[in-house]
Order: sequence, then C-alpha cells, then structure tokens
Amino acid sequence: RGHTTRGADQALDMPAGAPFEGPFNIEPKRCVTGFWHVACVHDVQLEQRRNYHEIVAAEDREPMTIEVCWSFCKKVSGAQYFGLERGEHCYCTPHYHDDND
Repeated sequence: RGHTTRGADQALDMPAGAPFEGPFNIEPKRCVTGFWHVACVHDVQLEQRRNYHEIVAAEDREPMTIEVCWSFCKKVSGAQYFGLERGEHCYCTPHYHDDND
C-alpha cells in the first residue's frame, strides 16, 4: 500500500525528473501549487512513474518525508500525484490506478 497525495510549496534543491510526455502532460508549463491526502491505495499503474531513488544520486538523497517527496515531484512536469510506498519510496505520476476500485 502506498500513501498517495495530490499535487505545499516547500522547495528543496533537487534535480527534476524527466517530464511526462504526450497525453499525460497537456500543458508542460503548468505546475501544481499544493498537496492534500487523497487516500491510501494500491497503485498498480507502473508505466508512468518517476522514482526519486532512480533520479537523485545516493549521496544527494534526503531522509524521505512527504515534504521531500513533494519537493522532488513538483519539478516533474505533468506530475499530478505523488506517493510514498512503505513511507520511504517516493514516486511521481500523472495518474494512479487503485486495484481496490
């Protein structure tokens, strides 16, 4: 189960992941300005994700919090949601699919 959150504005100096392409990113310059808790879901959509641990070099990683994950994901163009799996694995996505639906 992951903690999925919808797109606070606290900037940490982190690299940005690659933007989402095509239909997942209608307006590349659009950015979200806050976040709120959506639900605890089992997100089975894996193709459209940007993972913090794959983009941020090990020596530059911060201890994971919701704010750290948000600061990373808000720099990924097209990311509308971000999530924490087991409280430590951060990912960004333009959409999610809860297999409990």
